[in-house]
Amino acid sequence: MLYPAIFMEKALLSGYLVFYHIILKSNKPPRNIMNKEPVLLPTPKSITTDPGDGKFLLSEERDIYVNKAKVQDHVIDFFGFFWKNFKLHLRITAIRDREYKQEYEKGFFMYISGKSIPDSFTSTLVDVAESLPLEGYDLTITPDEMYIISPSIRGFFNGVLTVQQLWEDIEVKKDRTTGKPLVSLPCLHVVDYPDLDLRMVHVDLKQQMHSLEYLKDHVRMLARYKINAILWEWEDKFPYKTRPELQHKLAFNRAETVELMNLCTMYGIESIPLVQTYGHLEFVVKLDKYKHLNEDQSKQYSPDSTLDVCALHEDTMPLLRDMISDMISYHPKSRFLHIGGDEVYTIGTCDRCKQYIKEHGHGDDEKGKSKLYIQHMNKVIKIVKGFGKIPMIWHDYLLKYPEYVDELDKDTIIVYWRYGKDKQPNDFKKEMNFFKDKGFQVLAASSVRSDFQYAIPNYSMRFQNIHELHLALGTSERGKNTGALATSWAVCRSPMETTVPGILHFAESCWNVKKVPFTLATVDFTTKQMLSQYFYMPRKLWEKHGALLRNLVSCTVPPQKANDLGIIAGEIRSAIDAWQGMRRDIQAGDYTVENIVHGLKLQEMKVDMLMVLNELVRILDEYGSGAGKFLSIDGLRDKCRVIDELIEKFELFQYRTREVYEKVIYDAELLMEWKYRFQEPREYLESVRDRLVNARLSLEMLVEKSQAVQDNLVHLDDKSFPRDLRHHVLEIAGNLVKWESGNDSLPPVESLEECVTMVDTMETASIDGALVEIMSEFQDALSEAAEKLDHLIFSLAMEKLQQGFIRRF
Repeated sequence: MLYPAIFMEKALLSGYLVFYHIILKSNKPPRNIMNKEPVLLPTPKSITTDPGDGKFLLSEERDIYVNKAKVQDHVIDFFGFFWKNFKLHLRITAIRDREYKQEYEKGFFMYISGKSIPDSFTSTLVDVAESLPLEGYDLTITPDEMYIISPSIRGFFNGVLTVQQLWEDIEVKKDRTTGKPLVSLPCLHVVDYPDLDLRMVHVDLKQQMHSLEYLKDHVRMLARYKINAILWEWEDKFPYKTRPELQHKLAFNRAETVELMNLCTMYGIESIPLVQTYGHLEFVVKLDKYKHLNEDQSKQYSPDSTLDVCALHEDTMPLLRDMISDMISYHPKSRFLHIGGDEVYTIGTCDRCKQYIKEHGHGDDEKGKSKLYIQHMNKVIKIVKGFGKIPMIWHDYLLKYPEYVDELDKDTIIVYWRYGKDKQPNDFKKEMNFFKDKGFQVLAASSVRSDFQYAIPNYSMRFQNIHELHLALGTSERGKNTGALATSWAVCRSPMETTVPGILHFAESCWNVKKVPFTLATVDFTTKQMLSQYFYMPRKLWEKHGALLRNLVSCTVPPQKANDLGIIAGEIRSAIDAWQGMRRDIQAGDYTVENIVHGLKLQEMKVDMLMVLNELVRILDEYGSGAGKFLSIDGLRDKCRVIDELIEKFELFQYRTREVYEKVIYDAELLMEWKYRFQEPREYLESVRDRLVNARLSLEMLVEKSQAVQDNLVHLDDKSFPRDLRHHVLEIAGNLVKWESGNDSLPPVESLEECVTMVDTMETASIDGALVEIMSEFQDALSEAAEKLDHLIFSLAMEKLQQGFIRRF
């Protein structure tokens, strides 16, 4: 079994392992393993393999030299990888004082050979350490020696990770004399470095609180693909010291938070906190103690809305200062602090802010709001800089109210976020340059989980969004570009595992920023990387599963926006089959596949639901406009049966969702998932079914009364019953009886209502009493059926415009 060493903390002293089950049989004959260049993630800048299939023999007798104690954590990762997988016991050989050279202070290295470090290595060390970017590394494997050199500890770790990604090209056999393992590594030369300095993934805890162990696994996974920063959006899931009332009951305690932050540091990941300082502070102002800070006092808290603070209230800045101080105390090694600043929807609502806007806008409301926004954010920035941190801010309100952008502190990094296809790369670039030209550094934020699609991310947009944001940003320009961020919004509620394809694509895209437009060929390459380095699938099986991510692109478009739901339904079915079918060929990541398949099945339910409802609305629209027939009684029964089947599927998926989620989410959060995903859609389906049932029952009663009317009116003459009324009633009643037997269309609602009116004006004095009662019952049935049909048609037409909840499951 092969265990990536990045899943081993401190030489496995904790005893905690996340196992990746990859079978490597030691009795396999040697293979010509390097006739294909390995597919690594991210792709190295330069990789040269040995055309002669050369090997470096790694054994316990090899001398392993390192120049600095700081690299020992990552050397342990290296040693742990070979011990756990090949039972190869490696150890460091000390460099004797008389052999130590001043040049060894340059950079960080590990040198492995059967002899002392040669003099020629010294010049190589200096050249590499001085020429490569900070996170770059040189990995060299020849038949005689192996070494990793980097200017930084993180770069050294990147080299160790690349060695571990050679898993399929590593061979092992036993020494016939000693019985000890002999491990052969392919000879190659890698020179590598990232295009973007900061490669950050967002972890949003505000609406999905995961277990500590689950988040630790997520950190390890990100580190494996050379992600070097996490943006932690804690909100109320943080152990506030100064204002403990802000802390949610599920928040991590101080020890747990420190443990998580230390793990990030161990794996070279910078933990950057995000503190909301203007908008999105509903978790604060919903509390009685802080309700007076709500900018719009007419708005109350709800889980689906945002609330802002008043920028001018005297209690606001002390609150923000305390929150920032607490957050920094748990993120001492972070260079940055994100101060939010997006979507301040109620800015300028309270009386004092209105007055400020009036005075400073001089009649221009947008100008006044810009002044208020910049003044407030500059106050926050001053606090952040006072703690020695570099502030980051979302870009949107700087573009919405740009009049005073020049007054924003230029030390602030602008986080430019765009998640859709509404703009082209040149538009993104133009907007980024708006800030660069003013002297700001820019960080580009795409998304791996957005669109408010709860089942699974919209991969018809996610891959392209990542690619085009990075294309517009370009490679790192000193003083202009900071890096890239992949946001992942918990409010979209799909499990974090469903974002893995997007994260892997992001890891490749910000390490190697593409200079060409997006095509699906880019997705195909990410598929190979994912199969090899996430699912540990042997390369001989890649072609068989090469369309996995194309499947996601074609079938995860929001069904509400799809032109043909029938096509989408078929593509979802194909994707489910493809992802389920690949499980027999993978040797890791089964839980990720489980979540993606579950998300696709929820997506399939969503499409099934929309197809039923859209067909029903179409039938009702055509009937209402006179362009089509209404359903028969049997047709109504059939529609109710289909809806009942959907409701039963809801029941099943409720419990299946619990099984999938309870492994990683606390029970209280799980109950929220149930409510958001299933309660409202299920109640809606039940409501539609009940309305159909009511319409059917009223129509059945109307048909029964119509038959009675026919039986009693057909033989009457004009003296016994008014001629025009008799003719009209018999026509309506006859049509209803024929409709029930399938031989005619249901009369329009207007005709039923007209008949009700005519019967209502009937003179009853000259009509037989029994017939009057029959006509009265017919009139009541007509009135009820018309009312039920009218309500059904109108309500479903209106609700079709308001089916946003359907995205939630």
